[in-house]
Amino acid sequence: MKRALLLAVSLPLLSTGVLAAAETRDAKATAAAERERDAHGGTRWEKARFLRFEFNVDFGTRKVGPIAHAWDRYTGAYRVDVPGDDGYTAHFNVNAPKDVAQAVILKKGERLSGETAEKLLAKAYGRFINDSYWLLAPLKVLDSGVNLADEGTADFDGQKVNVIKLSFGPVGLTPGDVYKHFLDEKTGRMLGWEYQLQGTQPPPTRWKWIEWKELSGLLLSTRKVTDDGKAIFFTNVSVSEAVDAAVLAAPAAPSK
Repeated sequence: MKRALLLAVSLPLLSTGVLAAAETRDAKATAAAERERDAHGGTRWEKARFLRFEFNVDFGTRKVGPIAHAWDRYTGAYRVDVPGDDGYTAHFNVNAPKDVAQAVILKKGERLSGETAEKLLAKAYGRFINDSYWLLAPLKVLDSGVNLADEGTADFDGQKVNVIKLSFGPVGLTPGDVYKHFLDEKTGRMLGWEYQLQGTQPPPTRWKWIEWKELSGLLLSTRKVTDDGKAIFFTNVSVSEAVDAAVLAAPAAPSK
């Protein structure tokens, strides 16, 4: 399965419409995952129809973004705007990520077709997979295809935490990835995570999740940092029950 290698921080968001085999979940880990989801506004998740955010990377000498996203979770309609000389705008549906006939791909204002459009559509879907998961992971712990295991307690950033391990069935773009969520014992909230990406060698990569914001009942971390100064952060994040149709609307096909 193709891996979404995006900025060396790819993650396997479990997209809608994917059927998976029965998950392996122990009772303690499942209870912790339910508590984590609810601590981040899980009871409000179904009403969070329209999401907008910008994904940014600051690795010191390497900076990326802002990459702008807009998503109607009810219909799957999606838009991503990638800046720069190699940038593009993609309008597509995350429930049909390979259907280039439904997609509108623009580069420097020109509508693309054929193999070029197919390649950029794959990149756009990879951006959805990667970027939205960095924002929404605590709300996705009980998605179809997620295996859960209790890992007991550990020290994270000087604090004792509960640890759950996430692995995956045949879903997403990188099902061989493994993650550990470090959860506040008192609140169940995510303090950070570490992951071992598919095809990589130990040690795993660890990030702190900070700068939390409450948006329409969802509690979201808008900045993730490593001890060596790397940062992934989000700007212009909004959550709404109402869809801004103008943002998602793709330009009409050119007349022939």
